[in-house]
Amino acid sequence: RAISHLAQFSANRTRSLSKLTQTAIPLTGMITSLDSIDQSTWSLSVSDRFLLTEWNLTVNQHGLNRTFSIEPSRSIFIDVSHFHPTLHSVQGIIKVAPRVLWIAVGNTMAPLTLSASSSSPSSSSSSSSSTSSPSPVASTTMVIDPPEKAATQHCGPIRLLALVQNPLSLCREVWTYDSTGHMCIWQTPGLEQADESMVVCLEKFKVTNDVLLTCMSQISANQVWAGTNDGTIIGWTVATREMLDELPLVAPEMRHQNEQGKSRPVSAIISTFLFPPDNTTKSANASTQVYSAGYDSLRKFSLSS
Repeated sequence: RAISHLAQFSANRTRSLSKLTQTAIPLTGMITSLDSIDQSTWSLSVSDRFLLTEWNLTVNQHGLNRTFSIEPSRSIFIDVSHFHPTLHSVQGIIKVAPRVLWIAVGNTMAPLTLSASSSSPSSSSSSSSSTSSPSPVASTTMVIDPPEKAATQHCGPIRLLALVQNPLSLCREVWTYDSTGHMCIWQTPGLEQADESMVVCLEKFKVTNDVLLTCMSQISANQVWAGTNDGTIIGWTVATREMLDELPLVAPEMRHQNEQGKSRPVSAIISTFLFPPDNTTKSANASTQVYSAGYDSLRKFSLSS
């Protein structure tokens, strides 16, 4: 129930972590998602309503002493009342363009446009409203698809989402997975379309394995991996959307399980893969390292270029 800002430093000694400050969240609320975007941090919290909040670290200089504090820049109420009660869910945040964030709301993606103006926050009357003073540089507008349009996309509330670079189109996509086992692939706006609010679902398919996905990430230029509730990992080729058919990941010795042999869900998958153009300094012959984490186990994979 607290957000802490940590700084890593090294001064001719072993690296360590130092807590600069923290702020308490009201007991009536609970943070369900925390994402670092550019120079700020965004949180999704839920109490009697869904709230999206942007946080910034501020520095107060008092002579030779400095104190730090975490302050909310703005908060946006996400209204899900026009969704069916089973779709009352807000899952995660992804930046898809310089001033556009996408939030998984119910069974659809809601674009949030951050204006460069200094005007007060504004939003559509049926989708969201601001509940605190804005930051000096931005106002906000959120658009949520009507339920009848969203129903043609996901069948249940979105549970997972991942930003994916398509090696063929060189465009970024957002892959989302819902509670019924369906995957949707969404086209993101181009970098020059900073104010684009259109959300387009390119493709939808059923994850055929008799498992539930617990995490998902792009781990190489042409592969997306997903952890499952039975401790295994499955994957797809980004360009063709086909499942990878030769995975050593389902071998018994690679399954995440405890000492008694009971399967544990895969809780996270991370990779050293970098999106272009951030990968320009990486050697062409360098391998990609992938790590998967379970309840009390860690697996490491090495993918050659």
